[in-house]
This record gives sequence, C-alpha cells and structure tokens, in this order.
Amino acid sequence: MAVTVSITTLKIDVTSTGGVEATLEEIYQAVIAIDAARMTRTGAGSEGDPYLYNIPPLAGQTYCEFEISGSCIVLFQNSGSNYSKLSWTWGTTTAAPYILDFAATSDVTIEPGFEFDMDASTATHYGYIYFRGGISAVGTEGNEIIFKHYRNCYIYPYQNDQTWDYVKFQECTHSAAYMMYLTYPQNIDPLTLSMKHITIENASNVWGRVYFQHVSVPNGKQIFEDWTIENLAYPFYTVNGNYYLKRFHFKTSTIQGLHYVNGLGTGLPMTLNKTNGHNTRTLQPMCVFEDCTWEDVDGGNLAMYNYYQSRILLINPTFIGMNYGAYTKYGSLTMWKGTITMASGNPKQWGVDCSHTWVRYMNITVQDLDGNPIENAMVSMVQSEGKEWYSALTESDGKLYGVYGNAPILTEKEETSNGVFIQWSDDEGAGQYHTITCSKAGYMTQSANYEMTQDRDITITLTPLNDGGTNIYDSTIYDSVIY
Repeated sequence: MAVTVSITTLKIDVTSTGGVEATLEEIYQAVIAIDAARMTRTGAGSEGDPYLYNIPPLAGQTYCEFEISGSCIVLFQNSGSNYSKLSWTWGTTTAAPYILDFAATSDVTIEPGFEFDMDASTATHYGYIYFRGGISAVGTEGNEIIFKHYRNCYIYPYQNDQTWDYVKFQECTHSAAYMMYLTYPQNIDPLTLSMKHITIENASNVWGRVYFQHVSVPNGKQIFEDWTIENLAYPFYTVNGNYYLKRFHFKTSTIQGLHYVNGLGTGLPMTLNKTNGHNTRTLQPMCVFEDCTWEDVDGGNLAMYNYYQSRILLINPTFIGMNYGAYTKYGSLTMWKGTITMASGNPKQWGVDCSHTWVRYMNITVQDLDGNPIENAMVSMVQSEGKEWYSALTESDGKLYGVYGNAPILTEKEETSNGVFIQWSDDEGAGQYHTITCSKAGYMTQSANYEMTQDRDITITLTPLNDGGTNIYDSTIYDSVIY
C-alpha cells in the first residue's frame, strides 16, 4: 500500500498522490501500526460474521474526522470472502460530531452490502458525512449499501463523477437533520451525477429532510430514478435548481414538498439552448416529476408547494391519501401532462399570481432537401396571441432539445380554476394555435401553424437560396413572362 496515513487527536487522514488504490483493511493495518487504540476490528470477515471496523472515542475529543484525501482510491470491500462494516462508537458528549469526509480529489468505490454506521453505540449522536470526490457506490437489490445513524449527509460532486445505485440512507439522529443535502458547483463543465434506486427512510422518528440546492446539470448528465423517501419531516425541499425525477415515491411526512425559485434557468419565456460558456442546453428550464407518487405527505393534506417563480412539470402523477396535489403561488407555473391518478381530492390549488397549464411535446427536426440534418437553424415557437414564445438553435442532428434532452413543450390550454379552461392552441380557425418558424442563412425561411391538441413530431425541410436568382417550387404559372 502506497497511501499515507497520518493521525492526530482529532483526525485520521488517508492520502496519496498518483491515484494509488488501498482497501479498508490496508488502511486499518496502517492506522494500528501508528496507534492501536485509534481503530479496532472484530469478526471473521465472513458473510455471517463480517469484519466490523470501529473508530472508538478518545478522551477529550471535541470531534473526530476520518478523511480520504489527495488522489487516493479507496475500496470499501464487501464481496468474496471479505465482508465488512465501518462504524463509530461514541463517548458521552452528544454535541461532539464524528465526520466521514471524502475530499474533492478522492475516488471511492463502495461494494454491495457495505455498511457505514455513524453511531453504533446509541444512535443519538451527531455524525456528519461529506461526499465531495468521485464516488462509485453500487449495491444490488437486497444487498444495498447502507449509511445510517447520522445527522447530516452532504453530497457535493465537485471534481469527479458520482454513481450511486441501490443505496440506503437510514435513521437520522436529529429532528432538523439533512438526511441528504445535495448541491452542485456552478459554472463548471457538467459532471455526471447518477443516483438510482435510492432509499431515504426513518423507522423510529419522522425527522429530517432531503434538500436540493443549485442542482442543475444539463445534457442528460443528471439522473435521479426510482427513489423512496419515507418518514421524513420534509420529504423534498429544493431551492434554485433544475432537476428531472423519475419514479419517486414520497411517503409519510409532516410537511409538503417545498419548491422555491426552481426551474428559472436564464429566465422565461424565451431562452436559447446553446451558450458560449460550456455548450449546455438551457431551453425551457424546469423541474420535472415523471411517474412520481405522493402518499400521506403533509399528513395527507398537500403534496407540494410551488412558489416564487418556480416552473414545475408533472407527468402522470399519482396522489394517494391526499386532499390536494400541487399548490402554486407567487409567480409560479405548474404544468401537467398525461394522466392524474387521484381517488379523491383536488390535484390543483391556485394561490396569488400563478397558473396551471396542460402541455404537449413538439418534437422538431430540421433537414435539407437531401434529408441531411441542419445544425444551428433558428426555430421560433410562438403562440398566436403572444402568450408564450421560445427561440432555440438546432443541434448537430437537426433537433431541438430542452435541458434534459427532451423535446420542447408547448401549452394546449390553461386551467384558471378547477375544471375551467382557456384554450391556447386548439383551433386555428378561432385564432388559437402555435406558429413554428425556421430560418438559417442560405435557406428560405419556413413557417407553419399547429394546434397543440396532441404531441407532435414534425420535420421542417429547408430549401436553399439560389444566390440572387429566382426559385419557383410547387407552382403553376399561367400567361406570364419570366425574366
């Protein structure tokens, strides 16, 4: 092992340069070679009797930190013949936190079934976990990776990609805990953050919260799928972000989901999907909940509160045991698509300065006469009465994309109160439609009207100009002289 282990009263630091790999067993041997009292190991390392690595307290400690830093690659093994857990045993001071810190330059692999217990003694102390480096925490169904008995868990994907799959976060130890606090660094090239099959749960207390702040990773690099969040005070609290959630189950909470200043991006209703900064898509920034379920959230009253100019899209939502679905207020817009499943109650509430709309996909491809895709064609999408308008550039495949790689959406109708609609795009003859216009230097501009009563998939074929000559297409000419 070429990693370096240093020990102080308050810290065990594991570091290296050059991407050296080490296992937890090797780190343990290096620690006890310096101070045998700082780390213990029991068990046989077998499936029925796993190794239990423990970091015990020291007299006079105000906290103790276990940090992985430098370019160290640490393997937390729990496969083959090496079954193991890592835990902390606390002293008597509840306010003295233990800290598990994966620094920004670290690269950590956690194998299926590995368990981190931040308070193996009484489960009432304040452990803190920081994930700032590269993480590959991939469990399997029935053999999940577990983090439990902690106060706050912070996930900051600052430098390396992070992949999480089949991971459980359990049993927070404080009523105001952040069972997950996820924030994303701004103004950097987007890293991949994939989090699938995540469970965040409490069995004994309805405590803690899941908090997303500045979560905005475009171009399909942000994946949140198949989560269960159960028995938390705040099931989902988000500020200043854009995110796409699929198949989330929010279950049993004392407070509704709170979405504050979300989905704004660079502003509404017009924005471009290409920027000079990092070639990121910004067309139609929003927060999307697809095939998500809210069950007995807010004590069965309100599933989500969308406020202060948030832009939320709900696709096929399900509300179980709820009086209300989405309460929208203070300049926010909640958009609906697909089917609402709700046995009783009202899925929508209206507050001050807000609206609910029903939307459709407008999938657009721009090509030339030979069927080749045209990049950087400008496409505008304008509602006939000026109620919404967007403008964006096509990408290399000739298509328009929203921030998540999805087709743009356009509004069919607005619901101003329960069951009362104002049509935006259902009847061209009555003046409610959308105009799609496409232009690019060297080509003739094309324009057509569409009623958005269904999802649409259209192809726009641009005809080249003839350098000052006259082009006549699809025309019949009678009694004319043409020069």
